[in-house]
Amino acid sequence: MKTLAIIGVLALLLLVACQPVTVNPPGPTTPPEKRQITVSSTAELTQKSDQVEIYLGVETTAPSAKDSQTRNADIMTKVVDGIKAAGLSDDEISTAGFNVYEANEWDVSQQKMVSRGFTTTNTVQIKTNKISLAGEILDAAAKAGSNRVNNVQFSLTTATQDKLRTDALKKATSDAKGKAQAIADGLGQKLGTVASVNEAQVYFPPMYARGYESAVALAKDSAPSMPPISAGQVSVTATVNVVYNIE
Repeated sequence: MKTLAIIGVLALLLLVACQPVTVNPPGPTTPPEKRQITVSSTAELTQKSDQVEIYLGVETTAPSAKDSQTRNADIMTKVVDGIKAAGLSDDEISTAGFNVYEANEWDVSQQKMVSRGFTTTNTVQIKTNKISLAGEILDAAAKAGSNRVNNVQFSLTTATQDKLRTDALKKATSDAKGKAQAIADGLGQKLGTVASVNEAQVYFPPMYARGYESAVALAKDSAPSMPPISAGQVSVTATVNVVYNIE
């Protein structure tokens, strides 16, 4: 009887030993938390504008669309000739807009909209780096018959913008590093390598001339000369976000 019991125990142990053993892989481990400093810096630089854009034109109204366009073309030809005589070349002048429409207005006596003829508007864009001629251009255009000055805007040429953008970004990133170093020093830590950098914004706000409307009015009244228009300064703002590792 003991022999049978021993044999049974041995058989049970042998059966257990033959069972496959499953080894579960270790669970996912949490990576060590990155120690980083994030800083943002904005740099602003200024540069005297070296380009001017002027939008001016002629508006005419006549009983028929054909007469309105013909009259407009005659005046615009004189305007373009006048601003060329002031020192501009053909490649600095281009058509910015042309429109012909029926001019309607409310007639109180008839209590209805009535036609007052056809209006033609013709606008040219002047884009030049001869910014000292801005006043002379407006003077010549007004005296030749231009009756619309939509905008006078001082800005930067593409080459100047590229250089100023590069300089502003260099300054912004240098300032960002200075901020990060100061933070690391304050924490008693050592500043490491750059983990990431992002150019958040580079902005060139244009500068608009003020007071040219009254100057043009003086020119139309045959004033001796157009008052000078100052170009002034154009600014560029660059913003960067930088993440530094802490060693």
